[in-house]
Amino acid sequence: MRRYIRYGISAEKETLAQEANSYHGLVIPAHLAADQSESLPSFLRRLGKPYFVDPMTFAFAIPGADLSNSSGDGLKRSYSKLVSRYRWPRQIDFISEQVTLSDFEESPIGLESSMEEFVGSVLQLQLSLSTLDVDTRRYAELALEFGRELFPSRDVVPIPEHLIAPYFFFSDYEDSAYQLTLLAARKAVELSQGRSVLSVLAASPGFLAREDFRRLADDFHFARGVVIWADSFNDQACGERELSAFRKLIRALSKGREVLNLYGGRFSILLGPEGLAGYSSGMCYGESKVQIATSGGVIPPRYYASPAMTKLTQADTLRFLKKHGDVCKCTVCQATLSEIGGKTPGWPDRFVRSLFPPKGEGRGEADVRLKRHFLLSSAQEQVLFEGMTTGRAIEEIHVRAERLRSVDPAFFNTKSSFLLKWERALQTAT
Repeated sequence: MRRYIRYGISAEKETLAQEANSYHGLVIPAHLAADQSESLPSFLRRLGKPYFVDPMTFAFAIPGADLSNSSGDGLKRSYSKLVSRYRWPRQIDFISEQVTLSDFEESPIGLESSMEEFVGSVLQLQLSLSTLDVDTRRYAELALEFGRELFPSRDVVPIPEHLIAPYFFFSDYEDSAYQLTLLAARKAVELSQGRSVLSVLAASPGFLAREDFRRLADDFHFARGVVIWADSFNDQACGERELSAFRKLIRALSKGREVLNLYGGRFSILLGPEGLAGYSSGMCYGESKVQIATSGGVIPPRYYASPAMTKLTQADTLRFLKKHGDVCKCTVCQATLSEIGGKTPGWPDRFVRSLFPPKGEGRGEADVRLKRHFLLSSAQEQVLFEGMTTGRAIEEIHVRAERLRSVDPAFFNTKSSFLLKWERALQTAT
């Protein structure tokens, strides 16, 4: 199963490069692609990993979405740049307006032409990341004259692994946003010149709950693959019925096509036998997402505990290590253990203080360690589950749950009881 990391703040670039072997590729949000159009192509070339671009078109069609800057007198810089790269059917003030299907239908140049211009501009932005800027190209040529390669991975073709069609959130088959997504996907395939095109199916929780996916599979039969975004689907917080419905959705869509999960947690790695080919998340965040996001401030540092398949705060990490008496085998955790003198008395306290130092000097380095640990530990975990049948995965989840519950029942009930829901959801026939 392919794991993609969702590209975020520029400070993550070093970590992405350091642990490039722990993931398959990147997902680049289009507003960051537009905002970092000069630096991203050279970074992607040096990284040498597959990538695709999330066009983020849904954000311009949601009433209530806040795209304005802090002063409220314009769009955020990255969204302003993205707006200017797309060819809209009309002039739209995205602070107070949204694009709709009617805008394309009522365009002076007609539905077909306006859709072609819009979709073409969306695909062009994605393809533009494969083109180096003039200065970078000149430096690369100069380096070669002196017998050196500026880009060690120059044998990797720097083009998107997939082109992603524009998409919009829908709640049912009669929703105009569903029709708009379908039209855009068809046009993207038409304009792709044979390149791989995936359609994003961004659905509301209500759509997932209806468990009627046959028409969805039929309508998008022309697509080589689809990317699922189930709005606010959190695999640790949702119920057994939602987990089963999500599994059923993957089964329905994977017949004859590739299926990816745009925002996936650890439950995703259990769904390979159901037809899920890959999933994406941030580095220890972003396993689920709501279509209308609210600012939640800075994401607190957390430690990924693979036996519990969850992320822990500083206090919970200390409790977990004291109860279980062992640490992850990844190079980050083993190096940290070595730095504190090994498992001498009081080692859990020293270990946790190394990963969660007070704010200030050392905090940034510790954050990088936590992210590297997440990439390495979760990659090892994925390898473990990838070769398992659904039946064998159920057994592994059951064993983990029982072990956690026997060691610390209170911890299990508050932090990892979702494992029981996963077990039951995997057992449910679909």
